[in-house]
Amino acid sequence: MKGIEIEMDNQKTIKQRVSVMGTSIAGETDAKVTFSPAPPSTGIIFIRKDLPGCPKIKCSFEKAKVEYRWTSLVDGDVRIEHTEHALAAISGLGLDNVFIELEQASLPVTEDYSSKEFKRALTGCGIVKQNAKKEIVKILKPIVVYQRESLADMEYEKFLIALPYHGFKLTYVLDYPNVPEFSQVAEMDITPEIFAKELADARSYIIESEVEL
Repeated sequence: MKGIEIEMDNQKTIKQRVSVMGTSIAGETDAKVTFSPAPPSTGIIFIRKDLPGCPKIKCSFEKAKVEYRWTSLVDGDVRIEHTEHALAAISGLGLDNVFIELEQASLPVTEDYSSKEFKRALTGCGIVKQNAKKEIVKILKPIVVYQRESLADMEYEKFLIALPYHGFKLTYVLDYPNVPEFSQVAEMDITPEIFAKELADARSYIIESEVEL
């Protein structure tokens, strides 16, 4: 792929099974997810235990579907919804190979709407290096993704810009055109330690005008 280079490092998984309980996104029913160790080069695999045949979906950008403010994985008629908080914890902690078992379509929502409980569960059960190398993407030239959308009386512009860098740094700029007091900027070099300390507790939010829709 143009603009990227692959570097190698050791793959990681968790030591043992661990579950996280919460509610459905609508808050109407209990929901549960179970994380299990996976062999090297397996990737992140979701398993719908509630469906005939226990279909699996491998986490990949080809399966990703962004739906308003959440991210789902879709393969034919099989869906895994609201994956972002669990996947943030998995990625932030540097995990490469994990089985994720569900008894419902959506991952559970925890009480504070963040990645904190997923982080706590995954670090609590232990993380181990595996005897295999993983692929790490290295950006060689600028890559830009742009989207524009309308919501009620507001126009949104979204940018994702990837630039060459010797590590993994995130710069996040929030600027609602109609709510100037909401403008914020955050920047940090991402490591498992920084993710656990600074990002895992970050909560989902929407502004009042979006709730009214």
